[in-house]
Amino acid sequence: MKNIKSKYMVLAGSLFLSGTLFAEGIYLPDLTTVVEDNSEVFIPEIDMEMSQEVELPFGTVKTEVVLPEPEVNVEEPVIEEKNDFTMEGQVGVGYPGNFNVKYLLNGITNENPYEMNFIYDTMKNYSGLSQADGFYDRNLSVSGNKIFNWDVNQLNLEGMFNDTENGFQNLAEPAFYNRSEYDAAVTYRRMLSKSFSISTSLEGNLFFRSIEKVEDAKFGYLNPSVQGKWERNGFEISLEGNYSLENSGDENTHRSCFSLNLQWRNRFAEIFGKAGTVLGNNIGNNKVLVPFTLGTAVTFPVKFSDRDMNIGLEGGLSSEGKTVHFLEQNCPFSAFGYEEGGQKLPGEVSDWYGILKVCLPVKSSFALDMNVEYRRTAFGNGFIQPVYSEDYIVNGLYAFSSSDRQLIASRENVTLKAGPVNMHMGWISYFDFVPSTANEQEVFVSADYSYKNWDVFGEIDFPLVAQNGDSIPVLDLEGGYKLNKHARIAVNLKDTVKLIDSSNRMIAGQYAARSGSVSVLLDFKY
Repeated sequence: MKNIKSKYMVLAGSLFLSGTLFAEGIYLPDLTTVVEDNSEVFIPEIDMEMSQEVELPFGTVKTEVVLPEPEVNVEEPVIEEKNDFTMEGQVGVGYPGNFNVKYLLNGITNENPYEMNFIYDTMKNYSGLSQADGFYDRNLSVSGNKIFNWDVNQLNLEGMFNDTENGFQNLAEPAFYNRSEYDAAVTYRRMLSKSFSISTSLEGNLFFRSIEKVEDAKFGYLNPSVQGKWERNGFEISLEGNYSLENSGDENTHRSCFSLNLQWRNRFAEIFGKAGTVLGNNIGNNKVLVPFTLGTAVTFPVKFSDRDMNIGLEGGLSSEGKTVHFLEQNCPFSAFGYEEGGQKLPGEVSDWYGILKVCLPVKSSFALDMNVEYRRTAFGNGFIQPVYSEDYIVNGLYAFSSSDRQLIASRENVTLKAGPVNMHMGWISYFDFVPSTANEQEVFVSADYSYKNWDVFGEIDFPLVAQNGDSIPVLDLEGGYKLNKHARIAVNLKDTVKLIDSSNRMIAGQYAARSGSVSVLLDFKY
């Protein structure tokens, strides 16, 4: 509470004037208020009306008494202006010829939010190997979405452009190969009542592959869908139907899927199930597939941690239609249907599967997460992946193949927090079947530490049993300093071991990947 000191001075001059008055006088003190700080002062109103009229003798001047208003200086609180958007990004340059820009604009506080992303990342001259010899890569990505809300309606617009280019590193006659992808989607949702909603969406994709001295390839993809959903008291029921069309010029793949989803959940438990039908002209030997899922999850608090314990289990038959743009963008130096007489468009991948998830908090600062997954090919619809072998390479690119699999994969994670230090340790394992883009056994450890404006981060991956890659550990380090609330500067070292010995890290059988770089980064946020 602020103290307000006021001094009142009563002038006794009225006693002197009383000798000249023939009637009883009215005495009003002068009021002087001194305020010693900047707080507001409440001065009560003084009622100047008299209960009865008083006659003044002849010759007396009738004067009006005016009380001086106190002068109060009140300092208005400073209100920080809030933008209706956030902006953040990163700019980095370094050796050997790497440059990257990341930018995010997010209108999160608007009733009709939006988001825009821009990423540009390139590296030239791997470990001193010349860009002119094809040792480089480049990626450009632009994406955004806008949501419109009015009454009980919502409209969501999304768009994306991605362009990637790699050099062939003197291993094939063409000098480069480029992949460009254009993606757009529109989704409309309407609440018909408090519990029931209906939504419809349309997604389109164009994917281009360009190889020097080789004919360009173009793929198109279209996916309309509709869904009705009912939700009340933890129950959720939805019906969904979608159709997809993929085109490669003279070949089309048609696929239709209809499904029913049921779910019930509360604070501690969840039960869910899904069943559907799949029809199409490239789904294998079966005319109709019937994928389904059954699962449950329980969550309950424990006395020894502020985190809940979670156990989840699900299984069934999964069936998914793969697309060319998904496979090639996620598998380096690959091209679907590129070999002579090969399949032009991918087909269905079907698996009998089961997944177990467990989160065990030992203490508030220590937790163990475990995920175990089992998959076995169903109905002959095998797993589609590139084969990184010289027998499958054509003009520098590896062809895809479909093969049956029986896979057991596990991932264990340990999270530990000790004061300002956060640690994360994990182990990834594949048994029986190993995807061509993964290592059979891999251990990773990461830690970060911050003190005042300083922060340090480190991560190391140990490929215990490497496949199509290098068994040397990957060590990444970064140290940063926060200049102010809007900016941070940092030094980043990628694949530090390779940076020191200036050697190459191999991927995809015979190609070199990024290895050994150092960058100066500037992060900003507003």
